[in-house]
Amino acid sequence: MIEYQVGDIIVGEYHVFQVLKGGQGIVYLCNIGLGTVALKTFNNTVAWDTNRRNMFRKEALVWLRLGFHPYIVAALGFLMVGEQPYILSEAIVDSDQRSFSLDTLLQERGQLTNKEAVVACWQIITAMLFVTRQMPDLVHCDLKPSNILVDSSGTMRISDFGLVQALSNPQAGSIPYMSPEQVRGTPLDARSDIFALGAITYELLTGRLAFPVVRPGQESSPQAISQALADLAKLHSAGYIPADIDWRVPSDLRAWIKRCLASNPEDRYRGWDEAQAALAYLARTRSIVLAQPAAYEVPPQLLFLKAFSFLTLGYGSDAWELCNALLDAHPHYKEGQYLKVAILFEADGEEAQQVRNTYIDQLLATDPHDARFWVFKALVTDAEDDSNYAYALECVNRALALDSQLADAWAGRATIMAIHHGTLNLASDTPPPPDEMIERIISDIQRAVTLNPAIFDFNPALMPIFIRCWRWRSSPEYALQLVSEGLSRYPMSTGLLLQRADILLDLERFEDAQEDLDRIFSLDENSFQYAAIQRRANQQRWPTRYGLSTDNSTGWIAWWEQASQRERELDARTSAGYDPLTFGRNVDDYVWRAKYYETRKQLDQAIQEAHQALMLDPWNTNLLWLKSTLLATIDYNEEVIKLLERARTLERSDFNIHRLYLIILIKHTRFAEAITECLSLSQEFTDSQEDLMRIQHLAYQQRGFLHDHGSQIGLEAALQDANSALHLDPRSGLSYELRGMVNRDLGQYEAALEDFTHAIAYNEAPSNAYAYRSNLYLLLNDLPKALADAESAIQANPESGYAYSIRADCAMLERRIVAAQEDYDLAIRLESDLIPAYVGRGSIALLQGNTEAALADCNTAIAQMPLFAPAYIGRAGVQIALGRLEEATADLDTFMELMPNPQPIFAVQLAYNRAVCYVQEQRYGEAFQQINQGLQHIDGIIPIAQGPYSILLLSQRALLYGGVYQRPHEALRDTERALSIDSQIPDLLVLHATLLMQCDDFDGAFQAVIQALQIEPRHAPALALRGSIWTFVDELDKAHEDLTLALDLDDQIPQAHLGMGVLLTKRGELQTALIHLEQAAAAGLLPAHALIGEIKQAINPTMNEHSIDKLLETAFEAFQVAKSFEEIQHIVAMCPLIADHQIMALLEEGIQQEIATEERPLFLQRLQWLRQASL
Repeated sequence: MIEYQVGDIIVGEYHVFQVLKGGQGIVYLCNIGLGTVALKTFNNTVAWDTNRRNMFRKEALVWLRLGFHPYIVAALGFLMVGEQPYILSEAIVDSDQRSFSLDTLLQERGQLTNKEAVVACWQIITAMLFVTRQMPDLVHCDLKPSNILVDSSGTMRISDFGLVQALSNPQAGSIPYMSPEQVRGTPLDARSDIFALGAITYELLTGRLAFPVVRPGQESSPQAISQALADLAKLHSAGYIPADIDWRVPSDLRAWIKRCLASNPEDRYRGWDEAQAALAYLARTRSIVLAQPAAYEVPPQLLFLKAFSFLTLGYGSDAWELCNALLDAHPHYKEGQYLKVAILFEADGEEAQQVRNTYIDQLLATDPHDARFWVFKALVTDAEDDSNYAYALECVNRALALDSQLADAWAGRATIMAIHHGTLNLASDTPPPPDEMIERIISDIQRAVTLNPAIFDFNPALMPIFIRCWRWRSSPEYALQLVSEGLSRYPMSTGLLLQRADILLDLERFEDAQEDLDRIFSLDENSFQYAAIQRRANQQRWPTRYGLSTDNSTGWIAWWEQASQRERELDARTSAGYDPLTFGRNVDDYVWRAKYYETRKQLDQAIQEAHQALMLDPWNTNLLWLKSTLLATIDYNEEVIKLLERARTLERSDFNIHRLYLIILIKHTRFAEAITECLSLSQEFTDSQEDLMRIQHLAYQQRGFLHDHGSQIGLEAALQDANSALHLDPRSGLSYELRGMVNRDLGQYEAALEDFTHAIAYNEAPSNAYAYRSNLYLLLNDLPKALADAESAIQANPESGYAYSIRADCAMLERRIVAAQEDYDLAIRLESDLIPAYVGRGSIALLQGNTEAALADCNTAIAQMPLFAPAYIGRAGVQIALGRLEEATADLDTFMELMPNPQPIFAVQLAYNRAVCYVQEQRYGEAFQQINQGLQHIDGIIPIAQGPYSILLLSQRALLYGGVYQRPHEALRDTERALSIDSQIPDLLVLHATLLMQCDDFDGAFQAVIQALQIEPRHAPALALRGSIWTFVDELDKAHEDLTLALDLDDQIPQAHLGMGVLLTKRGELQTALIHLEQAAAAGLLPAHALIGEIKQAINPTMNEHSIDKLLETAFEAFQVAKSFEEIQHIVAMCPLIADHQIMALLEEGIQQEIATEERPLFLQRLQWLRQASL
């Protein structure tokens, strides 16, 4: 294994300028044409560890599949230099070309500021959210400061995906950042990485480890590791959370860290989206700007490298998909065209061969002067056939005429000659070709090596050809030298070991040959073991070839006995069920291992073994079936279809292959093909008609479910498919469920009710049918039946999340909020992708004022189903509560795009949310229009929901009438109408009482407040209002009691502070009164401003009426030239008295009488702004 030094050049283009070494790995920082890159590999201590090599390949595959993101160190490629694998990635270096990590930053600075830490965490979370959206089940397992690199702009970049998904070893990772479940060795999910982020954040803010059991990198011995893990386990079991965060860290950031570090995963953030939402809210409250990552444009060179790497790793379908995407974007990119041909060379089957030949012909037609295209044409020509051999040579000679410096052309000509002669068949005793051909092959390979010294690394088949030719040239010693050089590059190549063993046998160095053959037997990298055993077991070969007598104990008899003993050991191991990795690499061994891994649910390994078997025998339908069934288990449907199409061509009479093919077509949503194929096969397989009818029925059924049920056309198509499915199977409960849902969405409620009833009768597991009928009863305004069906659904299947979600909907309508929340929680635990349950639970969280949880639930719903319109209207309500009007408006617009003609219930919700947004944006006319539209839709929703929504809309309109337009009598009509619906809502009674006070009806206001307090004795706004009324009628002791209690319950109620300020003023406690009045004034209550002025004048008599008049005069002058609402707000802040109702009335009178007609609209606009500012 070669280890490079600074100044070396790897594979002719990677110029090493820095070498970073770890315990098992090496990273070379290199300069190439693309810029600075990193080449990561492992060192000699683990070079031949099969598990490490497999993990390394897995890391490369995962990292490459992640793609490109500004906060992730991108994997650019995977290279094999000889048999040494390398992952090529971005090199994140500072301006001095040093690799710089978050750990380095902490060593230099000790700790970060609050803002820096929040921004760093935001970038890490954004990266991990991208990762989990690409691969939902992926867990990093080793987040720590040294794995988070910092680029020259200060941006965080996550690296080192070497432990991702290493769930077979959950204790992999760095000890101080390991979650309790990681220490225990139990299964992990994203919450384990969130725990690690909490530990990192703590360290960023304090400069200390959250769990100081050992410093990272100091786990020097197994004993030290064991002790550190034991110490950490004790801390976790005691529920230890570090609490000594600097007092300068805000409490909400401390709370965020502590939630990340909760010992129980259930108490942490449930996923990266929830952690991100919480951090974003925290940042907004701290005015920390969190920028979204910029778009990441990937150059074609990187796409090429990535596609080539997929091919190197053996994932041809990934390579094919990415290569086609590359050529779609850059159709004339030569390297992409070359790669597409290389991928087609790797593909099996006549169809692939035909596509490959056609594509090469198209390339030549486009550019007949490209030498590589002619090399490709030569290589696809069947050179074993004499008639084609001449044409193949003609093609490659034309390539050399176009470019005599093309090493691949010289290597290609040597390969074609070797193919024609059969030289590549290493396990055979092929006689030597004519001397002239041997010389030409040797000469061409030597020329190729001269032009490209690394060509053996990129064309492994070339070395065995070269060696065998030298053997035929009667130069076994030189051939031995060549093969030894080859083995220095490819030490695990059984093909080269077999060649060397043959040469050693030629040289009668039997013991050395035996060592190589033993080495072949021990390796599991390819399929030459059988050939090695065959050589050892062939009784005829040794004496005739080497002139050994049968009584020579060191000769062939000893070899034969050893081979026989080895075979007996192999048989014994097979029957005893030993570890499959001890077996060989022929087809049977691969199949045995694939089935072994399948039974242990290790599907990735099983698929790899099946793939290797298929490489050896690509036309074996049993192997095609094996790999297809394994891939189908993980829903890799596109690849399965390709394999089964090959199998169907080879074995038309096997119905099981056709059956699986049809089912995969349906899973891949290719319903029309499945239906057509069912009809075609029914003529061919008359004994399987019933099976085919069931599959056809399934196709209709599944297609029916997937039609767009939000459009009339989609519903009609779904109804047609449901009817077709029922025609094939009139007793299919699932098909009745489908038709019931379609009829429901079409508004055919009675037909839907009949269908759901049939579904219940015909379904062995009728839980969903009961739940659908329950939902329908809600639409039919029959809550008792809806609740009864929800209970039946749960009884039929206690594990049905959907049933609990429907029962929660019923509880919400009955205002049983606690019961609803319990059911939504249970529904989500049972079915984590149950979108309506997230939306329902989010609405409860919003009602309870928990906007963080509400936003997290809505985000989860949208992330899982971006086209689910109700989730957007739910999230809009949360955004409004958070004061994020732009985001709320965007969500409402998205809702309308997804549901242009919403059902009445959603139309009402939309109108209410739009109205609230418009009020906050001071677009009062539009708000009025939305409220009136919402009230028009009220009659269309179920009666049990009409009341609550009417109250919401009427209350909002009453606020506009009473507050903005100063028309309290009209506002009272709305509150009276709302109270006629439900007179038991304290907030509504307080609003009604406030409006009565505006109309000078203090007795009525007092009665309304008393009613509110009878319903909720500790309702702070009601207490504040009653205290104000007591103050007005000079019942100061009673007022003091009410106002004190109101402020104890909620010290943020402006009305309570105003009332207390008035009360204390009446008692002469002016300084204390001033404190309360200033709080009320800060909340925008204008009467408080006036009182503050009076109190300050009383405290400081030098503030005379002249100074107040002067201030008011200045305000009037500014009013006459104001050009925006913001300027008016500034005037009111300077002189609150100008916003007094009496002064505004005088202003309006003056405008009407004294301002010229042409200027009057502008002054009236200023007056409107002033009224808005007075609110």
